[in-house]
Amino acid sequence: GTDTTTTKAEKMLVPLQQKRNLITCMYATTIATTIATAGRRRRSSINCVACFVAIVAAIITAPACVHGLLPLRCLPAQVRFSALSRASTGFVTASDAKPRWTTAVAMSTTAGDDPLTSSGLPGPLILGSASFTRKLILKEMGVPFQIIKRPIDEKALGDRCQDAPMDLVLTLAKAKMDHLISEIQAGNCEKELPDGVPSSAVVLTGDQVVTCDGKILEKPETVEEAKQFVSSYGKHPPSTVGSCVLHHIPSGIQVSGVDTATIHFVEAIPEDLIDRLLKEDEPILSCAGGLMVEHPFVKEHIVSIDGTEDSVMGLSKDLVLKLFADLRQKLDAQEEAS
Repeated sequence: GTDTTTTKAEKMLVPLQQKRNLITCMYATTIATTIATAGRRRRSSINCVACFVAIVAAIITAPACVHGLLPLRCLPAQVRFSALSRASTGFVTASDAKPRWTTAVAMSTTAGDDPLTSSGLPGPLILGSASFTRKLILKEMGVPFQIIKRPIDEKALGDRCQDAPMDLVLTLAKAKMDHLISEIQAGNCEKELPDGVPSSAVVLTGDQVVTCDGKILEKPETVEEAKQFVSSYGKHPPSTVGSCVLHHIPSGIQVSGVDTATIHFVEAIPEDLIDRLLKEDEPILSCAGGLMVEHPFVKEHIVSIDGTEDSVMGLSKDLVLKLFADLRQKLDAQEEAS
């Protein structure tokens, strides 16, 4: 189906896209008109050539112009997110000094491109997460999913002073998985699973923390804490540590992994950045470390990322695809053993 939700960040990108496409259309139309005018002053054969050029120019530029004038909410969710994540300032390698512009390339995903079923795994995926960005990333990947949220008390698990970040995020993601699976098996998910527990399904949970200057940062509890987090990123590049756990029903086989990325900001991050995001009603308190790298307000202060943007946003596509393959391999090995 089509996701009709339009975020504020998307609304900011629409005028920019419209301007580029309208300028392209106007430029081509001006050239065609000039040729046609010259043709009328000479002979009829040039007129024919001029008309042909004008028609070709109109055919080439019209789709781009129309695409720019269409609001992003009219596009499938995976296309919208592709435009959102690529149309603003792009990310560069650590060797580059400044951010560079990345052209928006909106690529739709067909059912045949679904990496879950292509891996021989049952769909739709059961996503045990309330994360907005994880939903967007799965949509961009073309993975069909349904959401079942069963939160746990994360603060009661792990030791933020003693545990390594990778160990902590795996502990939390596995605890989320254990709780969700027990809820599903106990029949406490009738609203999300009206037909009962599926005979075969894959469940995904994850967790993420931000590390900065040797400290583990989770979701900020207050606006002031979010400001403290972000103000330190210019001098101490933050790193994201994200985990992903897959569980197969009914075999109980689990696979898991962790992915990391480091974000390099300009040294002087504006003090009002968090206030600007809050004015846009952005869920800054729901993001680990108060990081929203996908938002244009934040992107303009990023120099480079060591890693991938989707990993920073909370779910590494490469890790998900690897775990799909690992899970399929373990299922095949179990079938061969039996």
